[in-house]
Amino acid sequence: KPFWLKDPGLGISPQCPAVRLRSAEKMARGAGALLAAAVVCFFVDVPGFVSPLLTRQGSASRSQSLVPREAKDRDLDWSFGGVPVDVYADALADAAAATKEAVPVMQDMMYLKDMWEGGPAMEKWQELILIPMIDDLTMATRFVEARKADFKSTVVPKFIIFMAKKLRLHMLKTLSLRYVQKMYTAQSIAPVKVVSASALSEEQTKMIKDKMAKKLGVSDIKLLSTTNPDLVAGFKLYWDFEDPEQMTKPGSMQDSTFSTYLKEAALNQGILVE
Repeated sequence: KPFWLKDPGLGISPQCPAVRLRSAEKMARGAGALLAAAVVCFFVDVPGFVSPLLTRQGSASRSQSLVPREAKDRDLDWSFGGVPVDVYADALADAAAATKEAVPVMQDMMYLKDMWEGGPAMEKWQELILIPMIDDLTMATRFVEARKADFKSTVVPKFIIFMAKKLRLHMLKTLSLRYVQKMYTAQSIAPVKVVSASALSEEQTKMIKDKMAKKLGVSDIKLLSTTNPDLVAGFKLYWDFEDPEQMTKPGSMQDSTFSTYLKEAALNQGILVE
């Protein structure tokens, strides 16, 4: 077994961040394929398949970023010893493709993602955490057994056990969110929220979806429309959400409200408007 699965920081001096970063990136690239292959073999031996996460989209333009650039550009999650969650997300997607369970796997990962937000399985998870000296494998096995009726796929329960054996069960929360994020990207769907002064017409809705699809370089827009009369006129757009399913914590926004237009026009005339 590759040593990085046991201890990703082994042999990397914490006093040398540059060396550690290069080493972690090299290990992630080289070991990603090995982990994916190991996961597929763990589930089923299929001679050929295409991962649903192989689709890669180009970077989209941003009107206004709501998060620091360094946070958006960070590829490695150092809280997991430099092993990117993407390695496990890609491996799970490969297993889903190999078993032809892409849809039920997505449903299960959404189920797990919702669990951390107070879903029905959270009570069992918290109950297991409180057991003194419980190890990852025992915890994972008991959790899967207790909630087996909720899982739609055969892959996700086995993958939870797989992560426990690799001492990565603590990554499950982050993995569930990251998997959903990557599936939206792979399917070329971008969630967008619009807040307008009054309800949008079908023509206005279509125009916003078409323009945002072109702006973000995706095939489809998942649009959530709400109203706020305090805006008077115009609308605000939010996208690049941390959770694309619940549309929370947007990373970018565009303000096209009438009040913002008036403020910009006044500033152009040298008038300060509060």
